[in-house]
Amino acid sequence: MNRRAIAALAILMAALPLGCTEPRADFMARVAEDCAAGDRAACNLLRAPPSASAFDGLGDTRSGSRSLVQQDLEAMIRGMAQARAAPRVRAVDGAR
Repeated sequence: MNRRAIAALAILMAALPLGCTEPRADFMARVAEDCAAGDRAACNLLRAPPSASAFDGLGDTRSGSRSLVQQDLEAMIRGMAQARAAPRVRAVDGAR
């Protein structure tokens, strides 16, 4: 390549925007937007005192219902309790 081509390429590359051209809003501004959109976790984060953990109020965002994992775990525990409470039956095979 000749010098003119290299210079033109350098000018063209310098004129191109690097990265994002529109600056992103800061974190708390995005949290405030999420809260305004109805995100309870974001609202809890905004209401939390500065010394509190950012994750303290996240458990409150779910409805009162249990998750599927919790329901499955409770069903397994109930099944194990029923199995323990059931009388044990010995197999009768004629040999003792």
